[in-house]
Amino acid sequence: MGKATAVALSEEGWFIHGIYNTNCDGVESLKGIFKNIETYQCDFSDRKNTLSLIAQLRGVRFDGVVNSAGVFIDTDFRDLDISKWTGRSSKLTSMHRFC
Repeated sequence: MGKATAVALSEEGWFIHGIYNTNCDGVESLKGIFKNIETYQCDFSDRKNTLSLIAQLRGVRFDGVVNSAGVFIDTDFRDLDISKWTGRSSKLTSMHRFC
């Protein structure tokens, strides 16, 4: 979720909906410090997990989206096939479902 970003935005008073896949202890420590953070565990490479998260966030109004996660696939952009993202990481194919 990006701890430094979450801390900075939370300190400024924004409500944070943080999504993480691992490091539950780190996320829980933030929830202990700040009351304006809600967190969700999601593995974006698992389509059912992604759709469950979308259902949980349905109706939430976002003022902004910060994506601090990434993935690297070693392929020429001109040869990029969306199916190469599925199963390896669906962060990019999942993000459009939130929009």
